[in-house]
Amino acid sequence: MSDFAKLIIVVVGCRLTLRQSMPMFTYILVLLPAIAVIGGSRIFVVIFTALVYFIIVQRCTRKTLVLALMGFYCYKTVGYLTLMAATGNGYPDG
Repeated sequence: MSDFAKLIIVVVGCRLTLRQSMPMFTYILVLLPAIAVIGGSRIFVVIFTALVYFIIVQRCTRKTLVLALMGFYCYKTVGYLTLMAATGNGYPDG
């Protein structure tokens, strides 16, 4: 999946789950140049951490989309840790 598609999914997820989504949109806009320089996979970890922060602060933790997102990232963590143990780097691109 491309970095742009992931960003669109995060933006839609923010809009659907957060009561006040503008602070998160501002945070994403600030990080857009970093995606071009550092790479999307590393920056999306930061964006996801910020999203979790805003979800907790706004008390939106029991929404179905949030629970599905947490389940997905728990599933993805297994692959990350396996790759980290095998190669010493959790990211397949470098």
